[in-house]
Amino acid sequence: MERFTDATQGIWERLRQESNVDLTAVSLKGNERANVRKLVMAASVDGQDARRSTS
Repeated sequence: MERFTDATQGIWERLRQESNVDLTAVSLKGNERANVRKLVMAASVDGQDARRSTS
């Protein structure tokens, strides 16, 4: 997962241009047996933590 997180953050750095949104972490929630896991992306906006997740 660490390689995916690093790649995702690298891509975001190129795409964000002058955005005040920083991608701080990417992780999966759920157990290993689950068919569906939740992608959690931690971000900050103007230095303040922001929360958003997708399922």
